[in-house]
This record gives sequence, C-alpha cells and structure tokens, in this order.
Amino acid sequence: MIPVILSSMIIDDPNSLVVRIMSFIPMFTPTSMVLRLNFIIPSLPDHSLFQPAILVSILALIVLAASVVGTIWLTAKIFRMGILMHGKRATLPEIMKWIRQ
Repeated sequence: MIPVILSSMIIDDPNSLVVRIMSFIPMFTPTSMVLRLNFIIPSLPDHSLFQPAILVSILALIVLAASVVGTIWLTAKIFRMGILMHGKRATLPEIMKWIRQ
C-alpha cells in the first residue's frame, strides 16, 4: 500500500532519490516501477534499451527476481527442518540454526 499512498510523489518527480530507492525494495518494486516508467519512458528522446531509466528498471527487476529466489530458498530450508519437528514449536534460535545448516 505504501507505493499507492505515495503515488502522487512518484508522479510529481519519478527521478527523485526516495522514489529510486523505493523501486529497489522488492515489496515496492512492481507498483513503483510501473508508475515511474509511465512517466519516464514518454519523455525519453528515443526508446532504445540503453537509456539509463530502462537500465535501472531492468536492474530493479533483477533485484526483485533474486529476492524471490532467495526467499523461496530460505523458506524451503526452514520448512524442511520444521516439518520434521512433529508439532514441537520452533524458537528463533532454532530457526537461525536451521538457516546456517
């Protein structure tokens, strides 16, 4: 909801520092990048892939994909160990130990 609430700020200045940082945070990337690109792409002189705005959006997509893969890997490790616990509650130190294993 944060990118939707801040959408007026994204529309006013899509190249501001706060908006650029927000577009690299995986939870905010889909909404903020769609809003940013709607206002950046039409103002570019030519629509080649080598414009800085396009390269930054591709980099944000790569960061988003890497975070999704990392989150799935991390939760798979925790689930694999947690499923073998047979109803015992997991504590935070145990979860950290499972991640390190």
